Amino acid sequence: MLYRFKGCGKCGGDLLLDCDEWTCCQCGRVYYPQPFPMGPLLEPMKAQHPLSTGVSPAETGLHRKRRKARRVNAMIAAKKRSDEKWRSTNQLVISYLDQGKSVRDISEILGRHARQIRGVRERLDDLRAMALDPVAVD
Repeated sequence: MLYRFKGCGKCGGDLLLDCDEWTCCQCGRVYYPQPFPMGPLLEPMKAQHPLSTGVSPAETGLHRKRRKARRVNAMIAAKKRSDEKWRSTNQLVISYLDQGKSVRDISEILGRHARQIRGVRERLDDLRAMALDPVAVD
């Protein structure tokens, strides 16, 4: 018996090949195999480089634009500015969390919803964990 895991288009369940039909084990949907639409190929295909597009450089002309290289330093600086802005916006919440106050107490003091305080706490935990865990470079 052949199985095709997560192959059902309806429920995402597993398919089981029974004689000449695929049946979903979870929802029972039946798939019938269809014959190959082009039939057997009579002529061998031309060998082509796996990364080529099949269009010659002369056909593309001057209309092809080259992508600019990403500015990694600019992206890092933008991330740093974003983190600094977030930290300055939530400085009061961070100070209360560092004092050991509960989320409920902080939400009552500041008049914010507890979910907002939890979101700040989770992001702060993530930032602190990233600062402590150096990235391993091979």
